[in-house]
Amino acid sequence: DHDRLAGAVVAGHLLECGAQVTGGNYSDFTAHDVRRPGFPLAEIGADGSAVLTKHPGTGGAVTTGTVTAQLLYETGPARYLGPDVVARLDTVRLAQEGPDRVRVHGVRGEAPPPTLKVGLSRLGGHRGEVVFVLTGLDIPAKAALVRAQLTEALAERPPAR
Repeated sequence: DHDRLAGAVVAGHLLECGAQVTGGNYSDFTAHDVRRPGFPLAEIGADGSAVLTKHPGTGGAVTTGTVTAQLLYETGPARYLGPDVVARLDTVRLAQEGPDRVRVHGVRGEAPPPTLKVGLSRLGGHRGEVVFVLTGLDIPAKAALVRAQLTEALAERPPAR
């Protein structure tokens, strides 16, 4: 059943970047406390629908706006290709069901493509780097938010030496 599979694939796409669906990449970053956004979870129905939510008391928010921002993140045309199904993003419907509860429904699916791209990686040592790219308006406010997030996180767990 392509439609039910497509619904589950869309729920997985919404969860894959963690706290982005709770406001981590939302343009209205001042609307909610995103210093420590909660991780989202999905209540997936047998019909392929899902309710996106988060644990009570955690930061961020689950709204149709934050879910839309993540739904469109790193997607191309209206078809989201997967090995089991193609999810039609132009059929996704969102409904705010309550505080921090967004229903995702109406997703249509199609047969999977005959081929897909695969990315592979391997362990190559211990090196890490982080780059923060702040775009759009309110750059000083965004930089202050990143500084506050890092300061709080590193105060609890100092970097390994």
